[in-house]
Amino acid sequence: MPSSSAPTASRTANPIRFISLLATGILALCASNTSNAFLQGQREQAMTSAEAPAGAAAADAEEAADSLVVRVPPSWLVVMLGSSTAAAALGLLVSLLFGKTRPGQGIALTLACVPGAVSWAGWSLWQDLETISVSKVGEIPAPWTFFIQLGLTTALILSPPFVLALYLRASILDRYMARGFALPAGLCFGGFLAIWIVIDLTDNGTTFFYADNGLSQLGVYYLVQLPQMVLLVLPVTLLLSLLYTLGRMSRSNEIISMLGAGKSLFTVTRPLLATGLFCSLACLALNYQWAPRAEARRQAILEELHDRRGKETAEKSGRDRYAARGWMYRNSQNHRTWVVGGVPADLVKGEMRFVAIWWQDESGRIFRTYKAASAKWNHLTREWSFTDCKTYDYDPFGTARMNRYPKLTVRDWDETPWHILSSSYNAEYLGVPELTTYLQTNAMLPENKLSSYRATWHFSWAEPFRCLFIVLMATPLGIVHSRRGVLGGVAAAIGILFGLIFLDGVFLELGKTGDLAPWLGAWAPNLILFLVGVVLFYIRSENKELPKLSLKKLLARR
Repeated sequence: MPSSSAPTASRTANPIRFISLLATGILALCASNTSNAFLQGQREQAMTSAEAPAGAAAADAEEAADSLVVRVPPSWLVVMLGSSTAAAALGLLVSLLFGKTRPGQGIALTLACVPGAVSWAGWSLWQDLETISVSKVGEIPAPWTFFIQLGLTTALILSPPFVLALYLRASILDRYMARGFALPAGLCFGGFLAIWIVIDLTDNGTTFFYADNGLSQLGVYYLVQLPQMVLLVLPVTLLLSLLYTLGRMSRSNEIISMLGAGKSLFTVTRPLLATGLFCSLACLALNYQWAPRAEARRQAILEELHDRRGKETAEKSGRDRYAARGWMYRNSQNHRTWVVGGVPADLVKGEMRFVAIWWQDESGRIFRTYKAASAKWNHLTREWSFTDCKTYDYDPFGTARMNRYPKLTVRDWDETPWHILSSSYNAEYLGVPELTTYLQTNAMLPENKLSSYRATWHFSWAEPFRCLFIVLMATPLGIVHSRRGVLGGVAAAIGILFGLIFLDGVFLELGKTGDLAPWLGAWAPNLILFLVGVVLFYIRSENKELPKLSLKKLLARR
């Protein structure tokens, strides 16, 4: 209706201005960092080219080029980020000048989100396009996982203009329900995040206070944990805010009036179900790769800050950022046992530290031992290079003969960094791309050793859709007659939520141990929640009372 256009546009003006400001700031920061890295990389590349000998080996030259490509952004990416920042700034200007009109809001939000999506796609293609088709650490690439991640993240960035268009085209009833739900949901979500930050700062605040660049490290620390926290907090936020909104409307007879006017329960709650579906898709984009890595990143940042000696001491001791330590791998086919003291986060650029290898013959006798300060695998020649290496050759009587090599190159070994490290990977800290690569690379292992990774792979897809099923379940429980309180529905919904958490643990563990099919162990709790929600929704849509469980009646029957 024309009379509602101005108030509706006025209500959405400030959120759109905030999104435009946020997008402009993020793109400006990325453009500044990328241009600085480009200029610095150009200077380093020029110095490297001037110092390189004319007769350098082709493999060394290509390897050096690869390392430069990783560090130096291309010129087209710098231009893209600069253009995107200018477009986002123009969108911010439009939102400030014409933010209370519908065309101005659409233009401003589009100029904020589309350049961000294009920049993200360009950055991802530059960073990962080569690695998805060429193995640099010995794994079997899965290109389709990269393109799914790219599509999910791009769709998430482009979603605000789509949501705005749906909101502006919706009916007055849909907009009223959406506004009534948005405020308590936002307050609940912000409150949960604030409580989490305060509790975490109480435990780790002093670590950032005494660290160099503690404020910037603090921002990175919470940024890498944000996907995981959204995934944990959002289902509870939807449940509590939905019960509050529908309970308030039920007490004021608004829901009864809507149903009495001929509207179906689905029509009345359609914006709430759409919100649940959107939250599920958003959680799917976050849970695809970012959320599983959050805990490992958190621990790595704290470990780095706890090291008061700084970066130089970490390099001397071989402790790289985001590194794991104490890895062991047994090659049963070739009878070699590896122990790695330090593993870098980036195996392409970094080196494994403090490597020891025991090589046995068919009878189990150790006839050679390698001990090196560092080891690096060349994906071009498939050779291992050991730095500051000592070898010990043992005769049949156990007498050792030691040889020292500043640099030792070993060929014709089957081991790759991926085989060595993936044997001890925790499935809970792996995203869908890493889980897919692990299952493809280790397909020869017995099924009982892969069931845990298969169950986690399916659970990565199943867990985000909990938001939609919780909305489907909580909607009929939140709608009550005015003569009844909402306490019964709230208690039932919270009880079902805790039951879902219990079922998650039981069925997922059954799937990991192989007692249940991995896909069924991951999806069974969602299927149960979906069936309960459909039954409750049907009962409420027929204007019937929900079934009650009375402890007194159960005891009386006995």
